[in-house]
Amino acid sequence: EARLAGRASGHGVVVEELRAAAGGGEVKGSGSWSRDDGSLDGSGRIADVQLARLPWLPGPDALAGLDSTVSGEADLSGSLKAPVGRLWLAFAATRYRAETFRDLTLEATLDGAEARLAGRIGPEPLLAGRLALEDRWPLHLDLELAALPLTRVLRALPALARAEATLAVTGQASLDVPLREPRAARYEVRVEGLAADLGAGGSSAGPFVVSGDSRAVAVSGFDLRAGDARVRADGEVGLADDAASPLALRGDLRLTELAFFLPDARLEGEATIDLRVGGRLAELDVTGEVSVEGRGSLGPAQLEEVDLAATVREGVLTLARARIVAAGGELSAQGSVPMGPRAQGVQTLDLQLQGFDPGSFLSAAPDDPRLVAPLDMSARVRATA
Repeated sequence: EARLAGRASGHGVVVEELRAAAGGGEVKGSGSWSRDDGSLDGSGRIADVQLARLPWLPGPDALAGLDSTVSGEADLSGSLKAPVGRLWLAFAATRYRAETFRDLTLEATLDGAEARLAGRIGPEPLLAGRLALEDRWPLHLDLELAALPLTRVLRALPALARAEATLAVTGQASLDVPLREPRAARYEVRVEGLAADLGAGGSSAGPFVVSGDSRAVAVSGFDLRAGDARVRADGEVGLADDAASPLALRGDLRLTELAFFLPDARLEGEATIDLRVGGRLAELDVTGEVSVEGRGSLGPAQLEEVDLAATVREGVLTLARARIVAAGGELSAQGSVPMGPRAQGVQTLDLQLQGFDPGSFLSAAPDDPRLVAPLDMSARVRATA
């Protein structure tokens, strides 16, 4: 249901009444704009509009299950180039899947020269900023990381809902972007502390900085610790151009932490990495060494032992050893494979399968009676980059 009454002419537009029912709530407004002197005068209200009841609202599938009740007001005068007034928007009773969130309130106060911005989650300050109403419309925002409901967002993800995952970050983030030239955006995230538990034991990191623009993302001082495990990162990853200072990744990783990325995985063991990542995102140049020792399962597949050691040079991954013991047999590999556009020449990989039973490999129960047909096979794969 909607109603619009007004008129338009060569001198401007007048909206006498705008009223519409939407999402179980109401939207209404009125106002005028004069073409002769550019003057603006108007107001609008949103009351109790439920996002989940707006089937036409676009959004990615990942936001399915998001609901919130939206209310707001806008009172503006002055002109389009120099508006004066106040706008605010509130999101209440917000729910994402099984998680509930505190109310979010956003507000802007305009004086004709700039807009002062503020936001709160519950009673806590979330953001503050300034938008200058001039040629490039430069926007500056400061964000309080501690106010972000990161733990609730994580627990809304199916892979971490049962793990009672936690994530807390303190520090500040800032953004500078001219709205009429968004490619000139710059940002900086200064983390004072990070504490996380994805269901496999806690991890923490001290102060570090992530900054960047449209050309590159830089990381400085990242040092994540989880028991005896440790991961460090320093350098940058190029986006539009090659990185000026390649990203160095070093550390020992617990395979249990991969549950965040592989929901069906149940792994234990460790991986060691010592890598330098240069180039740019579309054509990375990775150099270094990786090793993995562990066991566990990937979905129904049971892995009794995983042993891997590899090096990466000039876009080529070379397996010094690769051995997986599973389903009463063993899969081994040795050789090299191309890993991107920087690889050159012919690469050869030798594969060997001994006593492998595909039936028991794909069974969650080792004694489940299935096809018993141990396989023995050798193969050589050649790839030309």
